[in-house]
Amino acid sequence: MTKVGEIVKTAPGQLDEIIGPEGNRIKLGLRKPPKELPVTYAPLVGALPRLLTYDEIKARCESVDRRPSRDRWGPDTIKDQDGRGACQGYASAGMAERVRESSGQKRVVLSGDFSYSLANGGRDQGSALSRGFMAATQVGYAPEDTPGLKRWEYRKSHMPQAAFAAASRFKGIDGFYCETQQEFFTALALGMIGVIAVHVAGAFSQLDNYGISQGGNGDGNHAVCADDLVYDRRLGGFKIDSPNSWKRTWGDNGRCYYTFERHLRRTIEVHKFYVFPILTQDPQGDNPPQVLV
Repeated sequence: MTKVGEIVKTAPGQLDEIIGPEGNRIKLGLRKPPKELPVTYAPLVGALPRLLTYDEIKARCESVDRRPSRDRWGPDTIKDQDGRGACQGYASAGMAERVRESSGQKRVVLSGDFSYSLANGGRDQGSALSRGFMAATQVGYAPEDTPGLKRWEYRKSHMPQAAFAAASRFKGIDGFYCETQQEFFTALALGMIGVIAVHVAGAFSQLDNYGISQGGNGDGNHAVCADDLVYDRRLGGFKIDSPNSWKRTWGDNGRCYYTFERHLRRTIEVHKFYVFPILTQDPQGDNPPQVLV
């Protein structure tokens, strides 16, 4: 008898699953990057004059002018990948929505299914962060309400041409990868939004008194969006705020926190964490100048 939060091991070569908050089975769909990356990443460290010090990062996190992500993006922004192995596509689409809104553009709900279809090779067997980055920069994101776009369809060949046409309006530009804790924290402190890898195992779905997932480290089997960095004085350290894609009934209204040492120390070595400061300005939208928070 399985219970909520339990990890279900499947046949070799298949994606493991977790029992979701409503008893549904959710595939853990993050794949390791291919040996030959399909796209060249630019390192964040080479794009900035310098990285922020940890004192500077802390000061930005505690600034009275900084709006916490949970105040900016409520429970209605939490996505639902259902049972598909589409976590990377949903995390990437959620990232893109937040990058747009951070620059003052109107909210447009983007399709995690379309993003996933560009990166999975036509099979519902997960995808890698690197292929999601390629999809973001080369194709873009299709709005969820695009005519002909079907919910939970994962095959690129079944995507309507209207989705590809619409995606050209929502491309990621100037995306960067982060290889270290300081790079990643600098990006979040500067207002960038990221897509990262976590490892779902053990008590991952249980949160402690700080709202932190009780899962641990591993090679990474699940992709999530990272939309804020918080300095928690009670904890005496930083925690990464993250919306999941398992409905708002999971975690704390669909969210949880991670710490770098507990959750990301290993996954950042295996996967290419990527961040975006800006997306292309939608020619059909309201596009004021971008402002980093």
